[in-house]
Amino acid sequence: MQSKTSFFSTVVKKNLTRFWPLWGIATFFWLLIPFAFLMNFSRDFYDSSEGAGWFYGGATTGLPFFLLIYSCFVAMAVWSYLYTGKSVGLMHSLPITRNELFAANFVSGLIMIFIPVGAAGMVLAIFQIVMGGFPVTAFLLTAVIVLAESLFFFAFATFVAHLTGNVLALPILYFILNFLAVIIEYEISVYASLLCYGLDDTFNGNASFLSPVIHLMMYVDYVDRSVSTPGRRTVFSPEYQYIEGWDSIGLYALVAVVLIAVSIWLYRRRKSETAGEVVSARTLRPIALYCFTVCAALTGGILLFAIFGGFDRYQCAPLLALCMIISALIGYYGGLMLIKRKLKVFDRKSLYGMIVVAVACVFFIALLRADAFKREKVIPKQERVDYVHVYVDGLDLRIPGDEAHRACYEEITKLHSKCIENKAIIIERKNEMLGNGVTDEEYCWLSVRFSYYLKNGKQIVRDYDVIYKPDPEGVAPGSIEEAIAAFSTNRDLQLQSMYVDSGLTPEYVFIDGLDLNRSDANAIYKAVIEDIKDGNYGNPMPGMADVDVEWALDFSLTLSKDTPDSNSGVYREYGDWINLVIHLTPKMKHTVEYLESKGLDCDATYAGSYSYY
Repeated sequence: MQSKTSFFSTVVKKNLTRFWPLWGIATFFWLLIPFAFLMNFSRDFYDSSEGAGWFYGGATTGLPFFLLIYSCFVAMAVWSYLYTGKSVGLMHSLPITRNELFAANFVSGLIMIFIPVGAAGMVLAIFQIVMGGFPVTAFLLTAVIVLAESLFFFAFATFVAHLTGNVLALPILYFILNFLAVIIEYEISVYASLLCYGLDDTFNGNASFLSPVIHLMMYVDYVDRSVSTPGRRTVFSPEYQYIEGWDSIGLYALVAVVLIAVSIWLYRRRKSETAGEVVSARTLRPIALYCFTVCAALTGGILLFAIFGGFDRYQCAPLLALCMIISALIGYYGGLMLIKRKLKVFDRKSLYGMIVVAVACVFFIALLRADAFKREKVIPKQERVDYVHVYVDGLDLRIPGDEAHRACYEEITKLHSKCIENKAIIIERKNEMLGNGVTDEEYCWLSVRFSYYLKNGKQIVRDYDVIYKPDPEGVAPGSIEEAIAAFSTNRDLQLQSMYVDSGLTPEYVFIDGLDLNRSDANAIYKAVIEDIKDGNYGNPMPGMADVDVEWALDFSLTLSKDTPDSNSGVYREYGDWINLVIHLTPKMKHTVEYLESKGLDCDATYAGSYSYY
């Protein structure tokens, strides 16, 4: 027992002294942060609220990225003996069990991770104590975050270190596994946007938990609702300064325990002769091969599709399937070569695997092309929606999903349903336009985009390109063009798009040729509202009979919320400022009249120009 204890401490000390440049350099750079604060600190007062911001801000921004990279280097150092036959044989000949050897290396690695962050934290704490603004609670909670995230990232790096027998494969596999889930999720959304009608490649982060850094940046955040008064000390309060996302931090800490247990199991079953193998565990090699194939198929398929000009075609499933099959085969045989460590992998057994891969690619493309999961017709119920953002060329509309806005929401879903119903017509027109090489003068193109922000934090986005030929007779009754024109000229929706009674006030207005101030912005905003109420504002369909404008102008008008707490307000979810794009036409008499009073001759300045936003 005494011998075991001696070897445990010896291994720990040996790792710390042997790899001191690693943790020494990291400590040096981390100490630069608090000393930079000290060198630039010149104010006459300091409060615990600001001190809490230093701790919480560092823990939620730079820490995850540092631990992601640094933990990999530490794992490569303490587990380096596993990757050569001589060193692994020497270490396993010591009078210490594998469990104890694992514990010694893991503890020494954790110490090397704690030293840089802990040193910087202690220097900041000492400075804050001297200045009389040390937030004890914030310091302790930050320490918990550091301990939990350090444990997870090093446990993850250790797990990867025991999956492979090659030191160069360790960092590659480690970073791939850290980002694999979100990359695959996004790539699948790209495939869906290429094959499914209306779907967008928006990233929702449904699989972000499997990509730790991305998940921590998305769901762990520092919230500061405190109000600082110059010349007055502000006491730190957990009610106004806190960390969101403790559930994610706790889950990663539990996952770390599982990863440690699995790593110990892999280490106990690891054979010394696997040193040098890309995948050390024989039972995991088929899984690794097919994972490598899937990644190659998804990534390479999109790249080849772009090279072959696939993005210039609409819903070209055969070409996309071919690109995916080619990439999958390259990945499949490339993975075999890496795992077997030889070039001769073309045999009858691999032929069966190739057939399975090709069939899987075709099946995947067919599922998306046929909309097997019925995603094209999804329109969320209003009860699920926090707010919805609708963009139709010339109209930018955001409304909350509450009962007070039910009428507006019904108009939105009515237009969305019309876009879905006209799927065949829209696709036919788009293929005709792309296939015939016609010019934009022969066709008109409108973008209609629906973004539903759900109460559970997810997002549903649908994007439709509505293409139509100009018709002097006007829009056809019951057509998608008529629905868009009716939606865009709806006065209630137009007023809602201007955020009337939202608490936002005009701040800036930008019009070429005029020097306008905040008072002018307010006057122009009121004039636009009057034009809407009089029916003078609208989004005409270009090329149709009801379009009769001599000129048109797009200008921007910024609304903002003037509040001491930037995180408060009924429009917090939309932000505290909104940039409106106003589509000005001659019939907007109130707005034109005010602009002419400021010296702008619209008829002379914009004669013959038509800007359609």
